[in-house]
Amino acid sequence: MTDASMTDDKGTRSLSSHRSPEDPESAGVRALPRPVAVAVGAGGVLGAAHVGVGYALEERRFVPDMIIGTSVGALVGAIAAAHPDGSAPGLDRVWTQLRRREVYPPGYLPSRASIVTDRGLRRLIARSGLPSRIEELAVPFAAVAMGLGTGAPVLLDRGDLESALLASAAVPGILPPVDREGRTLVDGR
Repeated sequence: MTDASMTDDKGTRSLSSHRSPEDPESAGVRALPRPVAVAVGAGGVLGAAHVGVGYALEERRFVPDMIIGTSVGALVGAIAAAHPDGSAPGLDRVWTQLRRREVYPPGYLPSRASIVTDRGLRRLIARSGLPSRIEELAVPFAAVAMGLGTGAPVLLDRGDLESALLASAAVPGILPPVDREGRTLVDGR
């Protein structure tokens, strides 16, 4: 197959070589009715697949009106919300350089609530160049966690960003739960 990318008169690239830029179907994500939210899912290492989606959306100069993420998708979504015009290369570096022991460091059992500490995840969040508060992100963002006592989903769309990301990724029994706003929160996948 030949190179499938084409550039229209506005410089927007399209991966569809068999459609002309005038074809309404080639508008793709640009033709979506607004507002548009992007949901970024869970899946541990499968979060690396979000990088390809990020490149495709950035290639089309698409910026959503809101990003919602859970578990690893919350971290990916927060990075995309912080850098809407160029998060894919940074995410690519995070995933290609990340080692399991960085997030799940070997060692002693830190508590009865988890088998590893959240130190590695905190370092990863710190290296991501994120602001301290959710409201400071360039694109509106929410992380989804679960109330440990209720099993109900909890939408974290304001306040401390690090605790929201830690709560959304706190796999019960693996990473420690997060106390936030009077609730104990974990990964709700």
